[in-house]
Amino acid sequence: MREIHVSVIRDEVKRLFLEAAYVLPSDVKEGLIQGARDEASDLARSVLRTIAENSTVAAEGAFPLC
Repeated sequence: MREIHVSVIRDEVKRLFLEAAYVLPSDVKEGLIQGARDEASDLARSVLRTIAENSTVAAEGAFPLC
């Protein structure tokens, strides 16, 4: 059986957690943008656009997705 050092697992788990916190999958972001285009409600359109914009800021590493 292959042995993997705990630091390798720890580092990969850390990387995956950070990716999940800062990177919105591209298909989800495109869905938000498309939803903002198609949405009839001004308020809903604004919320969808804000979420899409927040994902851009998060991807730069400044703040996690919220």
